[in-house]
Amino acid sequence: MEWGAMASGSVFDGNLFGILTANFFHFDILHLVGNMFAIYILGRYLEPKYGSLRFLGILLAGGFVASMLSLFYDPYVASGGASGMVFCAFVVVLMELILDMKN
Repeated sequence: MEWGAMASGSVFDGNLFGILTANFFHFDILHLVGNMFAIYILGRYLEPKYGSLRFLGILLAGGFVASMLSLFYDPYVASGGASGMVFCAFVVVLMELILDMKN
């Protein structure tokens, strides 16, 4: 918790900064490498299409929504990682694919 992980109990006690920092905290090196690899792969497609600033916005919005949803977890269980960012970027790619197939 002191290094950036988030638990809903600490957020409700006033640690609002944890909503942002939890997206950059990882529990082990494999978690970090996996998230970075996924962001790299998805970013190679999304960043040229939307630009760096919008791609960053997609990632931060996904991380924020994931952190807000993790507030419904057990208040004593820590959460962290960029998996919400990865999932949001993946959903953008998936929605583009579905819309392209529809059109």
